[in-house]
Amino acid sequence: MNKIILQTAKRKIKYILKRYKGLNTVFLDNWRGFRFIYDCGEINKLPGKKFLQSKLYTLLKNEKSGTFSAGLLIASSKDKKLFGRQYFLNCKTFRQYAGCFSRFVIKEAITKKEILTEMDLIKNIKIIYSNKGKIKVLENSFRGIIVRQILAKTKGDKKRIISKYVKENRMFYLG
Repeated sequence: MNKIILQTAKRKIKYILKRYKGLNTVFLDNWRGFRFIYDCGEINKLPGKKFLQSKLYTLLKNEKSGTFSAGLLIASSKDKKLFGRQYFLNCKTFRQYAGCFSRFVIKEAITKKEILTEMDLIKNIKIIYSNKGKIKVLENSFRGIIVRQILAKTKGDKKRIISKYVKENRMFYLG
């Protein structure tokens, strides 16, 4: 993970946590640019209009985009079909977010290069904040959930590519 991005993200999450207390877990990933994925429980399930009235939205609505953004990303209709109906692409519970990766790899990653690119993204996800326990344990658990879901629903070359990748990268906990 890029150290400058990581430092920027840590500063930003401190700022957010001082002003908003409803976060369970905040991920940092590099899909469509470096950005946060917010797990704030029930608020993640609010329809668009109600979410737009939430304190989290008010806090983040003026965030600038760029190399890193803490802002909220509106989900397109294609995103909603693949990743769930939330108004914002980066507001997902822990399990919803794992499911997003699983569905994407299963449905969209076709070539070996695409599969390995997705596996690298999964490997490099960082949890910046969590009120649910030790971050490294949660990161490994998150990766394990994704890989187990993918392996249960794939076969052939895709399954072999992913199994080999997991064996070569020890941070995937499949216990």
